Amino acid sequence: MSNLNELKPQMRFLDESRPKLAAGTYQIEVKHDILDVSHDIKGNYAKNRQFVVQAPRFALPPNSVQAQFPTPESNTYFRTSLPFIVFKQEHLPWSRKIGGSVGDAPWLALMIFRASEIEYTKPADADASPTLSTIRDVVTEVRKYNANNTIGPDIELDPIETSVNTPLRANTIDVLYGTFKQLAPRTSELPFLAHIRKTENGGLAADGETGSLSYATLLANRLANPKTEELYIAHVVSLEGWAGYLPGDTLPGPIADTKKLRLVSLYSWKFNSKEDGVNFTELIETMSVDTLKLPFNPPATWDKDKSKYTPAQTEVKKKYDNGYIALNYDARTGEKSFAWYRGPFTPVVPVVIDRLVPEIDNEGYGTNVTTADKAMIYNADTGIFDYSYAVAWELGRMLTLGNRPAAIAIWQWKKASLQKLQVLNRMVSDKQKRRKQLLGTADNLGLTALLDGLNWHQMRDDLMDDQAGKYVFMNYLGNQLGKHILGIDNENGPAISTLDPTGLDQHLDAMPGLLSKGEMISALENGIDPHVLISDKLEAALKMYTATDLQ
Repeated sequence: MSNLNELKPQMRFLDESRPKLAAGTYQIEVKHDILDVSHDIKGNYAKNRQFVVQAPRFALPPNSVQAQFPTPESNTYFRTSLPFIVFKQEHLPWSRKIGGSVGDAPWLALMIFRASEIEYTKPADADASPTLSTIRDVVTEVRKYNANNTIGPDIELDPIETSVNTPLRANTIDVLYGTFKQLAPRTSELPFLAHIRKTENGGLAADGETGSLSYATLLANRLANPKTEELYIAHVVSLEGWAGYLPGDTLPGPIADTKKLRLVSLYSWKFNSKEDGVNFTELIETMSVDTLKLPFNPPATWDKDKSKYTPAQTEVKKKYDNGYIALNYDARTGEKSFAWYRGPFTPVVPVVIDRLVPEIDNEGYGTNVTTADKAMIYNADTGIFDYSYAVAWELGRMLTLGNRPAAIAIWQWKKASLQKLQVLNRMVSDKQKRRKQLLGTADNLGLTALLDGLNWHQMRDDLMDDQAGKYVFMNYLGNQLGKHILGIDNENGPAISTLDPTGLDQHLDAMPGLLSKGEMISALENGIDPHVLISDKLEAALKMYTATDLQ
């Protein structure tokens, strides 16, 4: 089980993730010179081969975007948080090159525009684009375009792009050069506006998913104007072919601020900047917890004056005020009743149950709760269960078993524990056989009889080497003692009932010195499982015998 505890979710941030070979057209040339004149085969031989490394260029593949901020169509207060977009392909921002002397900087930029900053003309035969983009033919209207006071990117198409029968088209936006040089990131800024996030989920991945994932994140370089509330449009634009046009670069030639640049947009969305937009801090500070509670509507037969409620009615109202609801409950023994339940997000501080709080030691976290039943809370005054923690325990169990890495680790731990249990069974069986040979009976083995005479050196070596071994031994010991106390053919009725959920009350006389009736009642009143007290006594006895053996 220790290996499972060592698997912890982790996240690493990396500056970049460049592919081994950027997208583009490449040519391989092989030469072979033969100089053997004796066989008259002297000559020079050469062969050329061309290949293309493909990557997204004018559009993104489906489901490429993991998340974006601000949320599309939202009213968002983003005056202190930079917009961003997360891609599922970690190499995407570095899969191509801008060109010129830019080097290995990302070829994509997330640019945030006001609607007035995009030069847009609504088409006569179609509806206006929500993000003011226009679909254009790449060959005739985008690549090296230079007409109507507009220029396009200086790019070369790959052979595979020009050989297809269908037209090559792309979403584009036209932006004045004066606007572009104000909003576009500088070449030196590009490496700081993209990074990689690698996540290791520590074995918590759902079945069929990998435990290691990588995402590429692209940041914008613009915040909202704090003085105005207006519409903003985000575009993931390609900077390929725009070497020299970025702010601070040396232009390839003179260009006026009124000249329009035709940018390829691979992804876009719009959102609003509003003072009353989504703000987590304000939401938490102004949230009304009463809206998260189930309203308490007493029956018409109840007195309208709450001060005249009966104790039972007062208890019901108290439970509802604390976020509980009453749900049907079918006991294991067949009785039908109800139990209290509250979920994890009820905005009321829960009562701390000491026995449910994990204990921290050198080997990690430990708790006495090993089944859902042990997390049941019993109110002795009302005879009603609270199964909130039991449901949480069972839900966590199902989620864990539904996780393949965790389930495998648990199976391996149970296999090792079974081997320990087999050793313990053999030791106790040998003890019983010897007792039967000496006394003529092996029945009614009390606590002392079970403990006295066992080989504690072997016990420590074989069973107590780790927390798992201790857990197996203590549970086995408790079960063996429980069988002796309760009896297989019990004449006093069922061992467990609704009024006595522990199954101990009717057997107290058979447990002298182990658990008094006062101790059991006190445990029930304080929400403590009496079995835990028995386990504590067993462990104390175990320590005593171990210490005696060491002496």
